Amino acid sequence: MSESNGQPIQFFATAETVGGGGDDVRMELRVQRTPPDYAAAMSLFGKRGRVLLVKAYPGAQPNAVAEFHATIPQIQSGIRFPRKAAPLIKLDIPATDVTQALRVVGYEDAEVLRFEIADEGAKPTKQKAPAKTKGEHGAFWAELHKAGFHYRDAVRAWLGLPQKTMLDDRLIAAAYYGHFRVESRSEIAPERLIEAMDAVKDQFGLDGAITFCEQAKARVGNG
Repeated sequence: MSESNGQPIQFFATAETVGGGGDDVRMELRVQRTPPDYAAAMSLFGKRGRVLLVKAYPGAQPNAVAEFHATIPQIQSGIRFPRKAAPLIKLDIPATDVTQALRVVGYEDAEVLRFEIADEGAKPTKQKAPAKTKGEHGAFWAELHKAGFHYRDAVRAWLGLPQKTMLDDRLIAAAYYGHFRVESRSEIAPERLIEAMDAVKDQFGLDGAITFCEQAKARVGNG
């Protein structure tokens, strides 16, 4: 199932873990231990430094459950072939694509998904970003973090995060970045957060979360 004549690389795998990885979020795929899947994983060695379009399908179904961009990290362990275990592929996913990528983590309808990976070209060279300054609403977000606001079921459903799973804070932050198009949660004013949740409160059951935010805003004042 490897790539030929410009066709995507295909293999079967499970998405096992997600965590922080540099400026991106890192996902690990455990490839199935079959000769075709091994061959496909081997072909990914030549894809370091390339932008990849990843699609995940439940078995032979034609419709993808997730579609996101990723790169293979430029480290020795980016692709691993353990002697007595299945190949492990690491993918770095930009914040803009995290919500889509999370759909394959702990996918309940099928333990193994069919992944299709297409090469979209060389990864752009990163320019050094200017130093970030702390946003004016940092105290408000610190209050939410301290109280475990991001682990409320309704909030996770709204952000597209998996339920009942411990997540790296970088992953949670990335969900907010993609939703509000910001580079830091502290840039999001309490009023803006409350307004966004209020617009979909009936759909996700966010009344309790809104009340909590209003109380947190009152406790920290303008922070």
